[in-house]
Amino acid sequence: MKAKQLVEVREIVNSGKFRTWFDGLVKARSAAREAGLRHEELLTQIHLMEFRAELAQKNAMDTLYRAGAYEEAAARMQAEAQDLENKSLDLVGEFERQRLACSELWTQTTAEAMHAKAASDKSTEQRLKRLKDEYERETARKNRLWEDVESMWAASLEKNLAVVENRVKGGRVRKESESMFAAAEQANSNAQALKADGEKGAQEKEQAEDAVRSLLSTARSEFDAIVHEDFLYWPQRENNKMVYMVPLFADSLSYNIELKACAVYQADRTRGVEFLEPVVESPKGPRVDTRLEDFFLKGRPTQKREQGAA
Repeated sequence: MKAKQLVEVREIVNSGKFRTWFDGLVKARSAAREAGLRHEELLTQIHLMEFRAELAQKNAMDTLYRAGAYEEAAARMQAEAQDLENKSLDLVGEFERQRLACSELWTQTTAEAMHAKAASDKSTEQRLKRLKDEYERETARKNRLWEDVESMWAASLEKNLAVVENRVKGGRVRKESESMFAAAEQANSNAQALKADGEKGAQEKEQAEDAVRSLLSTARSEFDAIVHEDFLYWPQRENNKMVYMVPLFADSLSYNIELKACAVYQADRTRGVEFLEPVVESPKGPRVDTRLEDFFLKGRPTQKREQGAA
């Protein structure tokens, strides 16, 4: 790369070829930014859809577990109800035996009462009293047995009703889980479809960035320049310690002076963009305006004069 005079740099920057190249670069960078934003939006949608698919799958599994819990409860209660039924049958058998015993006692008591009325002796009255007491005790036991039977039947009824309810719940929740699994599968399919779009978006983004890199690479050969992402550089022929530089963007905040796109600036080779200076024309050629150096490094000249006056 050859060092260049200011007039050569200006000829390059003001040429139609450079303007066409720069316009193409602006458009390519804009396209790359848009492609990057589209790709970023697609990635956001993909991650959101994947999250929804995972959440839907988890909710479907939880719902399926609930259905299983209802079905297990129904099976457990069915076993408990059957056990109550079996016990109640045994208790009914015991009650029937007790009822027969009470009937027998009642027959004996009636007969003894008739005999006591006819005999009217003390021993007969004592036997009658014993029979009556025994009959009352056994009748009370018979009644308790029947209460126990009815209690078991009530408990068995409650269990059987719970069995049916849990079975119905289990079936309903299982159908609900099936719908949720279908929704999770659809969400996963949507995520996969978005992934295909994301891959296409990544390719478009890469192609757009390749177009920018290609244009920057072209500038190296077309304009005989050092090409970086934001600046083009040429060594100065007038001063081998300085370089000419042309920004490929406008910026009023990030550098020591306001930059205009495609304007020509100069800088010390070692400092580069750390301190940029405008090119000042003179009969002998471009020179550095040292007042700018003082302005940025030593303070405003007006401030110095005011301090001297003070």
